[in-house]
Amino acid sequence: MKAENKKIIAARWVRKARDDELNIRSILKHRDGAPSGVCFLSQQMAEKYLKGLN
Repeated sequence: MKAENKKIIAARWVRKARDDELNIRSILKHRDGAPSGVCFLSQQMAEKYLKGLN
């Protein structure tokens, strides 16, 4: 895979991870979600950042 394509794919994963972070912050700020949802999204966010490193 070309280096340019890898950068594009990595940027997409980072963008998705940041979306998860926004959802986590909203849940915590408004206290409108289950704590297990925050844990799940945190785990998903970490996985997406790791995928972006590949």
